[in-house]
Amino acid sequence: MAKAPGVVTGRYGTIGQVFFVERDFWPLNTALYVRAFKGNDPRFVSYFLRSVDFDKYCDKAAVPGVNRNHLHMEQVRFPPVPDQRQIAAILGAIDDKIELNRSMNLTLEEMAKAVFKSWFIDFDGNEDLVQDDVGSLPRGWRRASLVEFAREGKHATTAGPFGSKLTSKHYSADGVPVLRGVNLSPPLGWFHDDDFVFVSEDYAVELTGNMAFPGDVVFTQRGTLGQVGVIPSSARYGRYVISQSQMKLTCAPWVPPAFIYLFFRQASTIEHIRSNAVAAGVPHINLGFLRDFPMVMPDRTTLARFASFLEPIQTRIELNAGEARTLTTLRDTLLPKLISGELRVRPAEGGAC
Repeated sequence: MAKAPGVVTGRYGTIGQVFFVERDFWPLNTALYVRAFKGNDPRFVSYFLRSVDFDKYCDKAAVPGVNRNHLHMEQVRFPPVPDQRQIAAILGAIDDKIELNRSMNLTLEEMAKAVFKSWFIDFDGNEDLVQDDVGSLPRGWRRASLVEFAREGKHATTAGPFGSKLTSKHYSADGVPVLRGVNLSPPLGWFHDDDFVFVSEDYAVELTGNMAFPGDVVFTQRGTLGQVGVIPSSARYGRYVISQSQMKLTCAPWVPPAFIYLFFRQASTIEHIRSNAVAAGVPHINLGFLRDFPMVMPDRTTLARFASFLEPIQTRIELNAGEARTLTTLRDTLLPKLISGELRVRPAEGGAC
């Protein structure tokens, strides 16, 4: 066991991610870690290492790995310890706020999931239940398939482009963003509106049947099954191309997208998806499986009440996620400037920069 504090980064596989560890920890043999800081501020060291280009020290093997001996030989310049502490305090305050937003959103999502389960799975407070072939339902509710919650019209449920219609050769520097698994079920909210690749506006015309829009619910089709997200009304873009590994649902006007999202975030739903996936090669499901997914259709009055109850929670989650995205951009902009000395910190004793 290594004593805290420590700084850990990947040695093989995913390299370049750096973590500051505030508790005693067990480093794996696939990690590199710092525990002897030689008088330097530990948190500053974590930020300093985030500014290092680890690819420069990659051994270029089939699995990327950091050549520790080359990394140890690199000559670096450190600011004085008082400056280190102030830099760490500035960047640490931003990271602490990002972490607070993440924690708040996890709590809000757990609350929303618990209320959803109470209303629509356990039927708490609903004493007028009617038996059917599967079990019991509140009177006026019925069994349904997911497609019955979709808007009428073409492309209300659709998947990403087929075959070679969307590959890395179609990516461009800007244009219409492509939705991928990284955008679904993120730690900060119900949709991660960043980390996109793009296709040109001209090529997007050929993919009009594979588009998702604000308010749509997006699902992973292959790979990490069980991922789901809702594109918020305040989304950064007006439209998104669905990748080959995703599918989407445009809800009917009377269906709150959050109802679909929270149903697919239930542990029982995720287990049903994974246990019924085609396991050959990369685990996957198809659009037919999604459209036929068994659900319960509540009455519209109950759905409207649920939407009203959930609206402030969803708004708060979106605000927290947006603030965290802004703070992340600010931190990533400040980090190289502070580390390099391009942006100087004010001395602790006061006075001019």
